[in-house]
Amino acid sequence: MAKSESSEFEKFDETMRKLMKVTHDEIKAKPLVRDTNVLPLIYDNIGITYTRLHDYGNARASYEHALALDPQRPSSRRALAELDQ
Repeated sequence: MAKSESSEFEKFDETMRKLMKVTHDEIKAKPLVRDTNVLPLIYDNIGITYTRLHDYGNARASYEHALALDPQRPSSRRALAELDQ
């Protein structure tokens, strides 16, 4: 990877980490959506983003939040199983 590409990736990575922390903290503090049926999907997407950032602890926490809201959610179950491999 070229130096400029590496630098751009590092900037993106840092920005995403900041964004995900704010988003995760805001969701814990107060609901951002009125339709609570969509919250498991939101947590799943946060988990996917953390996984792509190699932040597996926060990814696991996000998938577990999704399962706490929807215990039958197959995508969250699969993602947790993949993290355990």
